[in-house]
Amino acid sequence: MTARLLLGADRERAAQTIRARHYTHSVPSGKNYYVAFDDAIVVWAIPANPYIAMSLFGRPGRVWELSRLWAPDGHAPNLLTQAISAAVGVLRQHEKPDVLVSYADPNMGHDGAIYRAASWTSHGQCAEVRAWRARDGKVVARRAFHSGSRSLRKAEIEALGYRQLTLPGKLRFVKPCSKSAAKWLTEAAEKRAPAKRMRRPHNWTRSRRRLKARRGMTCSVCKVSLWSRRSDARTCSVRCRVRAHRGGSVAVTSKLRKAS
Repeated sequence: MTARLLLGADRERAAQTIRARHYTHSVPSGKNYYVAFDDAIVVWAIPANPYIAMSLFGRPGRVWELSRLWAPDGHAPNLLTQAISAAVGVLRQHEKPDVLVSYADPNMGHDGAIYRAASWTSHGQCAEVRAWRARDGKVVARRAFHSGSRSLRKAEIEALGYRQLTLPGKLRFVKPCSKSAAKWLTEAAEKRAPAKRMRRPHNWTRSRRRLKARRGMTCSVCKVSLWSRRSDARTCSVRCRVRAHRGGSVAVTSKLRKAS
């Protein structure tokens, strides 16, 4: 099986299939590519958010979104994962993306397993989504009441029998298409990660007391500052210790002990 780019009448039939059978019942606008792989249909589109590259890796870049993915019920095992991998190759023949992005909607029972199987990387979760539930239980997107010339206030929407919902955000998955893009994603993830706080040892008070007692100590031979964990240290190295041993008694130089 090979993936093929759909054009002309084939593309229009695929768009009609997406409108009729995909759960969104819509197709992306703007520049896009329709790819067929066996019974599956993959649609690539330019993301609606023009600044998505800045949010992904903190710099401008070419990002394409896997906008629609559909296959008939009862399809062959792993068909969707194979279709995604094949469609990536078709897209890269016509475009030069830095990163690919797609979303899995947990509200529809999607967990992104097909993206993980296709070697995509989880990139967090989008913000919560506000929607409306009708009296018959149908969930309507918020933009349905705020698109075009139609814009209703919250009180007006509730008067129609709708109840506001707060739904979990979509799961985001990304796939870098170059080594530099993979590096950008890694660097951005490290910047977003919270800084790890150093844990104090359980004997922190005693350690500070001993550290204060050792402050100002110098080597009895070479007179350099003595950084040692032991309060009874006299020399800074093995060479100085041997030299002090051959020279007889060792005198400890310490500002703290002189003061005492």
